[in-house]
Amino acid sequence: MSPDHPSAPPGPEVFSGKGMCLELQVEDAKAAHEEAIARGLPVTYPLTDEAFGQRRFGFHDPSGLWVDVVEQIEPAAGYWEKYVAG
Repeated sequence: MSPDHPSAPPGPEVFSGKGMCLELQVEDAKAAHEEAIARGLPVTYPLTDEAFGQRRFGFHDPSGLWVDVVEQIEPAAGYWEKYVAG
């Protein structure tokens, strides 16, 4: 919601979104990315396959909240081994 939207609840300050993140898990991040671009969303983190096992992209909503759209994929071979106690 845009901070100046007429239905925004009253409060002492406008929400800036700073420090907040909304994760949306989807089945097909590529399709979601294509739709976001087609609708004109300000995607600032491009569609990326992360070595830790996520395909994702992201943007800030009108209030400043970071929205991270994520699809779970296979991680790169051996990526998590350094994090497993053994």
